[in-house]
Amino acid sequence: AVANASFAEAPRVQVLDLSGAEVHAISGRASVRLITSTNASVSGTPVLSGVTSLPLSLGAASFADLSVESAGNYSLVFSVPNGSNVFEISLQLDIVPGTPELLTLHDYPSSVRAGAVISSASR
Repeated sequence: AVANASFAEAPRVQVLDLSGAEVHAISGRASVRLITSTNASVSGTPVLSGVTSLPLSLGAASFADLSVESAGNYSLVFSVPNGSNVFEISLQLDIVPGTPELLTLHDYPSSVRAGAVISSASR
C-alpha cells in the first residue's frame, strides 16, 4: 500500500463458524485500528484515515476507504464484538512512500544584485 492513498483492495471481514461457514445472523459493528509493528521505525503517532467502524451486513463489513498517512510497518486490527467476546484478526501492512509529484522552494532570496552571492532570506 502507498502512504496517503486508499488501499487498492478494500479489507473485508467476515464472521465464520468453527467449520468455516459464513455466519450471517450476527449484528453489530466491525471496527479497525492501526498499530505500529514492534520492529518498525515510525516517528510520531500513525494516522489511519477513512471509516473505521461499520455495521455488519450478513456478518461482513468492507472497509473501502482506508489509508495510512506515513510509510512504515503496521498492523490493522479488526474487531467484531459478540456478546461478552470480541473476535479479532490482524493484517500486516508495509506502507511505502508515495511517488514524488511536487518540488517546492522554501528559502529563497528576496532580491539580489547582479554578481552578488545569493543567500537565503531566512536563517
